[in-house]
Amino acid sequence: MEASKFLLSGLLLTVCALIFQLVGLASPNWITTYVQGVKIQIGLWKLCAKVRKRNWCLEDKDVRDFLEPVRATAIVGFISLLFALVLIILKIFVMKDKKNILFVAIGSTFVGAFFILVSIADFARKIDDDFNSDGEELDYDFSFAFALCIIAMLSSLSAGAVMIADAVKTG
Repeated sequence: MEASKFLLSGLLLTVCALIFQLVGLASPNWITTYVQGVKIQIGLWKLCAKVRKRNWCLEDKDVRDFLEPVRATAIVGFISLLFALVLIILKIFVMKDKKNILFVAIGSTFVGAFFILVSIADFARKIDDDFNSDGEELDYDFSFAFALCIIAMLSSLSAGAVMIADAVKTG
């Protein structure tokens, strides 16, 4: 019995979600703002400022502690996607006749998407609260890493939906 096109599509979407989430987690560009002509980029792990064509970065220990829950939920989402990927590969190549492994993989993709959503929403809320806390509103733009995490979440949801279609089709 070979793997269905739905299951292979779920595998591909899960791989894409995993890559997007990894790049989104590692990149320092979740938001970009300008303060008095200085370009500031804030990510989950560092804060960088560009002054006169020179970059200055503060590493993890110097970045504000309020990002720790965001980091934790984003990492849990990544780990859930990694677990789903392993399960899908096992389903396709090793345990072809086991339906339960497919259901666990489906659940893992949805759990990953949920934790990614929580991390995105928490980051957006905390940044908005922090930037507008003193009464003076600062303008900021969400950058590519933030968008990649959203794409990872959507890809994960799509993978879960495609695998549900496979489970329904194969009975």
